Amino acid sequence: FAQCVTPTVVSLSPGSGSISGGATFQVVGQNFCPGVTVDFDSSSATLTSVTPTLIAGTLPAHIPGQVSLNVTNPGTPTVTVQNAFTYISAAGALVASAGSSKFGVTGQNISFFGYVSRLYL
Repeated sequence: FAQCVTPTVVSLSPGSGSISGGATFQVVGQNFCPGVTVDFDSSSATLTSVTPTLIAGTLPAHIPGQVSLNVTNPGTPTVTVQNAFTYISAAGALVASAGSSKFGVTGQNISFFGYVSRLYL
């Protein structure tokens, strides 16, 4: 049994997802060992597959906003990637029916959890 070394994180996909969690994710990097843990801030992910270069798992639920990705091999320091993932609330998805003039605005920029969209009614 070889001793684990500190892992290297190259990428995380996807970069955003629902606050309810449950979607799959992949971390690409190097030196991932059996027993590696992945946390989104302090919320632990459920891992489904680990190879030396790829971790696959299921996202935990979390409140909306940007979170850090924390990857830890047994007995090694945690590797943290700041603001690696954005949890999006279902309330962040606005659907307006065409022809509605309830808002009284058109062509205005609106922002939901850091995402800017243009509203046309």
